Amino acid sequence: MNNIQAENRSSTDGLLKKIKRLNTQKIYAYSVIGNIGPKERAYISRLADRGEIVKHSRGKFFKPGKSVYKFSDKSIAINKAMFTNDLFWSVGNGAEVKVDTLITRYIEVPRFKDISALYHLFGYKRVLAIALKHFKNRNDERFMSVRKELEKCAQWSMNDK
Repeated sequence: MNNIQAENRSSTDGLLKKIKRLNTQKIYAYSVIGNIGPKERAYISRLADRGEIVKHSRGKFFKPGKSVYKFSDKSIAINKAMFTNDLFWSVGNGAEVKVDTLITRYIEVPRFKDISALYHLFGYKRVLAIALKHFKNRNDERFMSVRKELEKCAQWSMNDK
């Protein structure tokens, strides 16, 4: 039993290593990462849920680009002009706001301009990770809506390059 688990783990670890070596903002076929069986397809879906990759079309994916802020940044000075609604009306423009709080508030009612601003500031992976943590289920309609808007942003950023 342990050998089977170790074998499955090593094959998925190899996939992740191969994906991490690929360039961002370039469309790849699944074949660049080797033979894809049912287990690997499930793992690729999980990578898409975690924001490591963005599914482009059937059998194709790309890695999302970089963001303005690092993943390690815990708070930022808010620029209210980037968002459609002022959900932080109690603080002034330029006030320090926790990143998780900012993302969580704006994904509650996902408007494209707000999601686009979050994508630009924090990147696909971080916004998607916080959305999944907040909604707790990848099949939640609200999570699916945020993911769909983020995928649009990622597609648009690829076309801009």
